[in-house]
Amino acid sequence: MARWISEETGGELFRIVPSEAYGEDFDACADRAKNELDNEIRPELSSHIDPEIMAKYDVIYIGFPVWWYDLPMPVWTFLEEYDLSGKTIIPFFSHNGSSNGANSVNRVSELAEGADVLADDALSLRGSSVAGSEEEVKDWAAGFVK
Repeated sequence: MARWISEETGGELFRIVPSEAYGEDFDACADRAKNELDNEIRPELSSHIDPEIMAKYDVIYIGFPVWWYDLPMPVWTFLEEYDLSGKTIIPFFSHNGSSNGANSVNRVSELAEGADVLADDALSLRGSSVAGSEEEVKDWAAGFVK
């Protein structure tokens, strides 16, 4: 989804990746994600954006999967790391049944203090339909660059 949005908007990509990978085992990944959320653990990220570079951006599309009805904790880490005040944040996410994003979009608004989070315009796609959604994603993104 992020790649398609970048292609449509001309934006640059930055991938939010924890220093310690989640791994391939679904159950272990889900258990770790739940533990991080329950215990408010902010995983360290493997890379960062220089604050001077971040300051140059006015609009940030932020994408994530909904995990345990909320944002994945690495996204918490990212949003808390930067001063996003005055920026426009446009969320997009995949889900496995929480089509309204559960608490994730509200959490983006909470953590991106001072930013204008376009929560009502967030793109929501069921995880199993993402692969076939290129046109839908690009059409959605194009609506912000007109």
